[in-house]
Amino acid sequence: MLPPLLRKTCQSLLLASSCLLLLACQSAPPKVEYATSLPAPVADIPLRMLMGKPYVEVQINGKGPYLLQFDTGARLMLTSSAAAELGVRAERWFTLIGNANKGQKTAEGDVAELSLAGFVLRNQPVAIHDFNYGVDQSAYATPPIIGAIGRELFQHMPCELDFVANRLRLYPVGTPVMQAGDHVERFAWDRYDLPRIRVNGSLGSEDATLDTGGNITYYHSGKIKDDSPNAMSVSREGVDGSFMTKIQRIEQLQLFGQTLQQPLIESRRDDAFSGGDLLGTACLRGLRIKIDWEQRLLGVNGTLPDSCANPYGRSGIQAYKSDAGFYVDYIQPESAIQAGLPLETYNRPGAIISKINGKPATEFSQAEFDAINAGQQGRAMSIEFQGYTGSFYVLFDKPEQSGAVAAK
Repeated sequence: MLPPLLRKTCQSLLLASSCLLLLACQSAPPKVEYATSLPAPVADIPLRMLMGKPYVEVQINGKGPYLLQFDTGARLMLTSSAAAELGVRAERWFTLIGNANKGQKTAEGDVAELSLAGFVLRNQPVAIHDFNYGVDQSAYATPPIIGAIGRELFQHMPCELDFVANRLRLYPVGTPVMQAGDHVERFAWDRYDLPRIRVNGSLGSEDATLDTGGNITYYHSGKIKDDSPNAMSVSREGVDGSFMTKIQRIEQLQLFGQTLQQPLIESRRDDAFSGGDLLGTACLRGLRIKIDWEQRLLGVNGTLPDSCANPYGRSGIQAYKSDAGFYVDYIQPESAIQAGLPLETYNRPGAIISKINGKPATEFSQAEFDAINAGQQGRAMSIEFQGYTGSFYVLFDKPEQSGAVAAK
């Protein structure tokens, strides 16, 4: 038995040691392991197209599968409910800056293990943030959508974004990926470490960021004036808040050595960004894009999509194939009004087309819908939306015009 004074001293030392050990465990961040090696000569990560955007299937902390939106402009993010389910706790706080350029205090935790396509990422920092990564459509997707992933997958080795085969292909570090026939150009970095390239168009030249997180060509702030004809103001939701933009169609845009005719562009009225984004689902479909981070080279093979010239078809609707039918990514406001849809539909998309010309929408492919929407399969088209009564009826009077639109 120790004397009381000595026993008290030992207890104090043990308590102090325990506190120091606890502090050390709390303050020492886990070592992040990025993907710099592959389990095979190449790794192919399937890109699943839902709602017009690419998603990847992952396992997190031994659970899953789950879907994460693949957004080259994003970092690893989970919704708060998914983080709680996966045992990911808020360990730190940081300021998240997105399209709204407002900044939002956001919790950050750590994912112990994230696996996909045969390899594993460990101790990945993750933002715990409730933003619409397609989560509001999770009921129509299997597995469920719980967040987003971006540069963790492709910024540490050569890669190829293949929007023809719908895959992300990763190569071992040091592998030359450019081939004969590729349009190759050197790129610079933006403030988020994303590749920026030069584009030219009817509104001048800009440096543009390669970004797969949206569906519209994004131009420099202020390029669309308040009095521009046919310009439409819309409200957008960014990861750090809402912001106002203007949308307008321009004559042409040159990128990757090709010319895109009559693209739709979106313009900010503030100076949040020094350039624009080339958003993948509108202008990158049909392309294979190779990125060599070490050499800062970007190589493009393929042809810009014809559908980008008229993304709404002739009905005023842009929709993409999903598990439940067709997800309405955008609907022109005049079409929404005449269809009897809520006005906010075109600002906050989410309607599901359940029937096309009286048949279940699940029976149609994307190509078949696009052909009908373009008026190539007859003079009329009817659409029924999930959760709405009646139908949206389009009459194509003349090949070169949109025709009359009426709700029935």
